[in-house]
Amino acid sequence: MTAQERVVLLLRTFYEARESYGAGSVGDGVRLMPSVWHEGSYPELEFRLAELRDGRGRRLWFHSTRRYRDGEWVTLDVPVVRTRRGPSFTLPPCCESVVGAASLSDRVSRVKCYRWRSDVDQATADHAIGVLIEMMYDGSRERIQVPEVFYRRALGLPAREEIFR
Repeated sequence: MTAQERVVLLLRTFYEARESYGAGSVGDGVRLMPSVWHEGSYPELEFRLAELRDGRGRRLWFHSTRRYRDGEWVTLDVPVVRTRRGPSFTLPPCCESVVGAASLSDRVSRVKCYRWRSDVDQATADHAIGVLIEMMYDGSRERIQVPEVFYRRALGLPAREEIFR
């Protein structure tokens, strides 16, 4: 995975990592950040996003967070063209990443996709990812880490627990 793909994945899983719950997170006692938060580069990313937001990079912060962090997963009915290479879905603007599809008819399928705000400029969001890569760990790209659970999910691999069942 490239540094750009890792930062995008960190942004996409930012809220999930902060709010994930494990068996040790219930009950009385001190509330700690989930372990998955510290397995990845989330603290560093959060610090660098705050620098962009509070400094001259506010425009970069806006477009990158709205594009990659604050989007939503939605289910839509979209036109489909069936070819020998497989189905081709016609997604509306500001949508990507078809996850699954169910045929409703010969020409329409129900798909799950990621949708972001229409006022996001894609070029600015991509430029912001490059800026974040250079800011994080002072440009040391190999230090940008994604938790294994999200990495495996992104590659379509089963979670570790499922392997040993």
